[in-house]
Amino acid sequence: MRFFISGEIHVSIADEWREARLAVEDRLNAYCGSREYGTAVTKIAIIPIILPPDWPQARPERRLFQRKNSSADYRTTIDYIAFKSADQPGRLKLLEANILHAVRDLARKAGRAFFAERLAEDIQTALARAVSEAGG
Repeated sequence: MRFFISGEIHVSIADEWREARLAVEDRLNAYCGSREYGTAVTKIAIIPIILPPDWPQARPERRLFQRKNSSADYRTTIDYIAFKSADQPGRLKLLEANILHAVRDLARKAGRAFFAERLAEDIQTALARAVSEAGG
């Protein structure tokens, strides 16, 4: 499984986002990269939308599963105020929750050929250490 993590974020949280994204993406790819989670999904792009509530060009969420490519592209919202006010462990937990939500939604779309619960458990395992190292 390969993860690509990016974001549609507001400039006011760019540094905090970069730090959280790198910690999560590196850990997930190191831990899950060589593991098998079925044939239905081999790549997941997680691109959270983190914009202020009054942002005039709000982006619509997207939950895309491309069966032919065995890939998924999830662009779902993380609450801007919660992310901005959180410490680093809190931001990591918000990003983890966003990823787990995507994996569980993808399970519904991909069916039995995707071992979503095993992936969800591995995500939690991989990120538990990142959260504890960040002080959470």
